[in-house]
Amino acid sequence: MLLIDGRLYENADSQWAIDTVSERIIETLTGEPLDIHRVLSASGRLAGDILSGGLNGVLEGFLDDDIMSSYDLVSIASSFKTQELQKRLHLELGHLRKRISKDHNLDIAPLGTLLHIAAGNMDILPAFSVLEGLLSGNINILKLPSMDRGLSIYLLKKMIEYEPCLRNYIYVFDTPSQDFATIQSLMDLVNAIVTWGNDDTIKAIRVSAPINTKIIEFGHKLSFVYLAQSEVPNDRLTALARHIFATKQLLCSSCQVIFLNTHDFEDVKRFGRHFSRIMKEVEHDYSSPMPVQGKVSIELLTRTYERIHSDDVIFRNDKSSVICVNNHELEGSPQLGNVFIKPLPIEKVTKALYKHRSHLQTVGVYPRQRDIENIFIRAGLTNIRDIDDMSSFKLLGSHDGKFPLLEYSRIVEF
Repeated sequence: MLLIDGRLYENADSQWAIDTVSERIIETLTGEPLDIHRVLSASGRLAGDILSGGLNGVLEGFLDDDIMSSYDLVSIASSFKTQELQKRLHLELGHLRKRISKDHNLDIAPLGTLLHIAAGNMDILPAFSVLEGLLSGNINILKLPSMDRGLSIYLLKKMIEYEPCLRNYIYVFDTPSQDFATIQSLMDLVNAIVTWGNDDTIKAIRVSAPINTKIIEFGHKLSFVYLAQSEVPNDRLTALARHIFATKQLLCSSCQVIFLNTHDFEDVKRFGRHFSRIMKEVEHDYSSPMPVQGKVSIELLTRTYERIHSDDVIFRNDKSSVICVNNHELEGSPQLGNVFIKPLPIEKVTKALYKHRSHLQTVGVYPRQRDIENIFIRAGLTNIRDIDDMSSFKLLGSHDGKFPLLEYSRIVEF
């Protein structure tokens, strides 16, 4: 489906939609700038309707406990609240506004028009990306991910219903990634391309984008846990296990590997056995799609046969596994409750992570000590968290070490 002028259209109307959007962008830029209070009003009303249960009947059709539950949606909706967005505006742009109030030769302006090429690892992320574009005053064109279930387009349409002026600032295209002609046409309309894709997606955009169009990358990232000491309270480990199951290890901030500060692989196996028991205790509170879980089981079985002469040890439960591997490599896990445990002595952290410096995001550290945290900061991590708080649903914070509202703005000097 397409969302143009606040109305839904079929994908067959894509060329008409592109021509229409091109004309409307000029009309919008010719008129008055977007009143950010309208954005705050629409977002606040949307959050209120979600949190009060007023949209439950409609939203149930977009939800699936295997992908996003109603609990997840309610948790995330808190970030749509007006007061949360106001905090965000103050955090990212407040210092500039304070300077501008003293120096009348400066101003903050939006980039103009943004094309959001959204990721599909959480249904609501495309709508969040557009909301950030709105908060910075931009016109927003959203290309939905291929597996989108319709939640983002519904939420954005709802915001337009609350504040009709937003119809000039929100356009949605459900365009397949293989439709290069349409995507190229959309790229030609914008000042900047915001991409949340993996390395292949970013590479394709860099090749295809007009030479002077800004590309703002929030690409595929890897996150992990680092245990600097072997004794960790079970309540912390239980919370970590719940994080692994709740995120299905699909988010950039999801734990893929647990590294232990040790040279001894026997320590890794002892911890792996213990953590496997904790995973088993909580796994039945979560579900996972059967076809995907079957794929993971085949992958684990293949790994077992391929590494039959290696030191690898796999502790398997009904819905999860702990895979003990005797190397220092950071890598993506099989996901869905299957996590790697590996040794990584503190003195080898920087060397082990250097090759992944462009893909690092979150590390959960225990215990929280500044000297240890500084090692990860210097290695390139952008988020330092407690192991029981790896992923929060405050999605309107920094992304991969960058503040998006700043990225979507420009400074004008007079």
